[in-house]
Amino acid sequence: MGKRIASFVGLLILVGAFVYVFDRAPLAPDERTAAGAPSSAPGTSAPKAAAAASTGDRAPEESATLTTAQANALAERALLAQYKPLNAIKEDFSTRTMRDVYGDLSARASAGDAAAAYTLAQVLAECEDHLLNEKKYASFGETGSVAADNALKKNQQIARDQCRQLTEDELAAYGEWALMAAEAGDRNAMLSLYSYPPKNVRPQSSQYDEWLGKVRKHLTTLAEANDPDAALKLAETYHGAAQPNLELARKYYTQALAAARNDAARKKIEFALRDVETRLQSGAR
Repeated sequence: MGKRIASFVGLLILVGAFVYVFDRAPLAPDERTAAGAPSSAPGTSAPKAAAAASTGDRAPEESATLTTAQANALAERALLAQYKPLNAIKEDFSTRTMRDVYGDLSARASAGDAAAAYTLAQVLAECEDHLLNEKKYASFGETGSVAADNALKKNQQIARDQCRQLTEDELAAYGEWALMAAEAGDRNAMLSLYSYPPKNVRPQSSQYDEWLGKVRKHLTTLAEANDPDAALKLAETYHGAAQPNLELARKYYTQALAAARNDAARKKIEFALRDVETRLQSGAR
């Protein structure tokens, strides 16, 4: 989130300045007289210069230029409105708490809503990351922009405060919710399941192998339906495994390569495919 915010800050500050100067209540039509005198219509306020003209005094000109502090404040408010404490949900927690969000998503997921189950998995994994890696997130609040830094730090603190409302068992269940969503056919969950391993399951254990088998099953379902994203992820699970299956890795890399969307994606797949071919030629399996 830090990189995205930093790239927009300059533009937001300029937009904020424009809004500050021009977003003032305009004079109503009946306030404009031939002599330029203000009307006394209820609910309206005439400019200071016009008010002073009736007394013969000259009002000092208001500066239309924002101070640095004002510009930063405007940009910060815009960033907080655009970016939320958690990436997975558009929730600023101003009217609901994390406990409310968890209750809503878990009830819908348990009733068979696959999308809700996947969203809950994302929320829980993100919460765990915030709580376990507070120092890492603290370093994200150094973008070179005061507005961006302040917005980031406020959102990070909100995220931590809200996530602490959940129990350790609830937080640790992200893998179960992701698997539930994948089993229900949610494509995003099927594609991303590899990123949600069960907590406290050691690699190369029988439990891990069982989970990896489920990941591959869902990816294979999508890949056999000509889903290039699934083909690429499936190839990576075979290529990077402790016990790789290079033949299957080559098969699915080749499928993904045929549907590569751009040069960058094509080069990445070609690089991986060359490694697979080299290892196969050397007799590795």
